[in-house]
Amino acid sequence: MKRTHPLFITLLTLIFTFGCENAENITSSNSDYSSSEGSGGTDGDRTRSIDTDGDGSSAPPAEPALGEEEFSGDVSDDDGLSSDDDLLVEEGEEPEPPRDRPQSGQLTAGDWDDNLNYEHYRDYINDFGANPFIQTQGFDFAFQEKHFNSQANAVDVVFVLDTTGSMGDELEYLKVEVEDIITNVALEYNDLSIRTGAVLYRDQGDRYVTKTIDFQSSVNDFKDELAPEYTGGGGDYPEAVHEGLKGALDMQFRPEAIKLVFLLADAPTHDDEHMALLQQVLRAQEEGVTIYPIAASGTDPMAEFLFRVAAQQTTGRYVFLTDDSGIGNSHAEPTIPCYFVRHLSRLLSDIMIYELEGDYRRPEDLEIIRAAGDPDDEGRCIINEEEFFVTC
Repeated sequence: MKRTHPLFITLLTLIFTFGCENAENITSSNSDYSSSEGSGGTDGDRTRSIDTDGDGSSAPPAEPALGEEEFSGDVSDDDGLSSDDDLLVEEGEEPEPPRDRPQSGQLTAGDWDDNLNYEHYRDYINDFGANPFIQTQGFDFAFQEKHFNSQANAVDVVFVLDTTGSMGDELEYLKVEVEDIITNVALEYNDLSIRTGAVLYRDQGDRYVTKTIDFQSSVNDFKDELAPEYTGGGGDYPEAVHEGLKGALDMQFRPEAIKLVFLLADAPTHDDEHMALLQQVLRAQEEGVTIYPIAASGTDPMAEFLFRVAAQQTTGRYVFLTDDSGIGNSHAEPTIPCYFVRHLSRLLSDIMIYELEGDYRRPEDLEIIRAAGDPDDEGRCIINEEEFFVTC
């Protein structure tokens, strides 16, 4: 028998040792992979397992095929444009609406009744300096006494919504808040008929100036109609508020119903359209429609003035969103002495109940997020040793 050369044996030993070490490395890698899976590895773990068939089993991420590069997060089409470029819409088009819906009961707000605080309101009007201008158009800011229809068993509610670009947060939250607003009222009145509609408005030159959602007897049907709507356009600060309010008053309210308009907006009309808006306010007053403006983030002094006049002339209240929710941009502090902050959905429900019953409901302590100024349990505010009634 031939004897094997020692050098050959040495070579075999080296090859065998190298192969075992590689096998151990592979086994160790698979062990690490399983350990990561068992310990709940995150997306940042390169060894995180993937359930490929939905049955709970896992397999490691596939390695790129020969000649392929790993995905770097940048998608390119044949035209060479990156994904960011592909997302740009063509001129004249607007982006698709957001897909994620927020949770209800998040927006916060306060409210104020200028007729119950009429002396303070007169001082506010005089300080603003607009009184002489508007008086020449038949506007005298007279005190308006509130009248209730306690026999009504029907309510028609129109949401007039500014849907320009700055109102994205408010629109998306309203889509989920509206069900709670209506349901809270319906639970207290079994035989009450509530219809809900909307007028969306933007400005001249936008995709639309107004768009109407007809009255719906089902709040779910109304939500379905509102769901695909989104914000866009605008450009400058003022918007076509008067057109939105006109669209609401043109809707077919039932004669026997309590007629309410909730105007959600953050901007006034253009300077040459202030009187056009106030003429619609007078029309609402004549037709028995009560306006409740809801001032959103970015509201300036002129918008507050016009909204408060609309509320006061139609015996509504000035409602305003606050920063307590942490949602959207900063909200301007209104020029009123005191108020309670609570969730918008509960506040609007109580407003509807107030219109039905004629009695002011002080919010429960658990509903109050904070109090501004010094409102007492009777809804009064002490300012400079004078007592003003407030609807806190």
